[in-house]
Amino acid sequence: MAGPVRSSKPPQPECTVTYIVANSAPFRVNTEGLWFGTFSHQKEVSVHRVPPFCKKEKKPRGSGQRPKKASQMQPELAPSTPYNCGYDQMPKRREREMAKPWQPPTARISAKSRSFPEVVRDIRYCVWSINRFRPDPPGQDTRFFAWNLGSGFFVAPKVFLTCHHVVNSSKCPHQTGDRYQLVQNLLSNTIANTPHFIPVVGTDLHLYPDRDAAVFQIDGDDHPYVPLGYNEILAGQEIGVAGYPLPRFVVHPTGNLLLSNLIYRVAKGVVTSTVKQSLTPASEAATAELNTIEVNFLFVPGNSGGPIFDAETGRVLAYVHGFMDSQIVQRYSDTIQENITAGAPPKHIQSLHAVYSLGIRLDAMRTELDGFGAVL
Repeated sequence: MAGPVRSSKPPQPECTVTYIVANSAPFRVNTEGLWFGTFSHQKEVSVHRVPPFCKKEKKPRGSGQRPKKASQMQPELAPSTPYNCGYDQMPKRREREMAKPWQPPTARISAKSRSFPEVVRDIRYCVWSINRFRPDPPGQDTRFFAWNLGSGFFVAPKVFLTCHHVVNSSKCPHQTGDRYQLVQNLLSNTIANTPHFIPVVGTDLHLYPDRDAAVFQIDGDDHPYVPLGYNEILAGQEIGVAGYPLPRFVVHPTGNLLLSNLIYRVAKGVVTSTVKQSLTPASEAATAELNTIEVNFLFVPGNSGGPIFDAETGRVLAYVHGFMDSQIVQRYSDTIQENITAGAPPKHIQSLHAVYSLGIRLDAMRTELDGFGAVL
């Protein structure tokens, strides 16, 4: 670092100030005094301050003082003159970015750092709810059984990831001839949906029960998709979750089948722990030993298969598996008189449970997703 510039007179009280700077160039500024120094990229540097009253006073000719060479003279800057260490360019770049109107994503969404609402807005275009329609009887197109199954998200333009227990649970397994449709609720309550498609297991529907995962390969238009993250997840890391919990089919008075309560819902919290364990979805076979994360808010039916993502960048780190609970207390409690009068017994069993929401880290599916063309 270049040394401070001093006058030939004894210096007045001085001070050293530390700055974090962002480019590499010498600088000086004259607001209250003179500041001189040099610095290099992203270094913490000390800059020596010389107050204005320390500057050398001019002496009359013939005083015997040898004049300084021009190269030794330090030009004085006006008090309003800013120094240029790169910061003046940063607001301009940010200004230009902010000036551009936001556009809905059409390919992979950004993985740049931004606010959580901005991340949520972008991921909204990658997350869908899954409907199944089963012809009844098979072979006709006018009568169907209908289910809303859960959530999922695109990891590549035509590759869609969800949970195995969402599309092929033991209670409601996939059957040959089943039709599927993806739907989503965009900004201003605009409903979007894909055409119906009939997947074939092993061709465009791939099932991985040992990791509670399922992948659809969907022909047709390309879809916006999420950036992926296989890096380490730490306890205390801020994450978000997005999906379509609790939608349901209802019959309209006209006889038409409608999907109600299709609401895009998000939550934000922290990773409370990371655990390697085998999981057992309700009434399903246990999975392999998987890297899982626990979070501090509750997943509800319909969230399964949705993305768990970094709250700052939007990179998807895991997918929602579900929740598990552990009974803490069970005891007899007195029933309030009002309920006893209504026919309830005078005592009842009261249980208290601890509930943990669980996600499966994406690295469990990395080899398969790489094979489908899903990239970071």
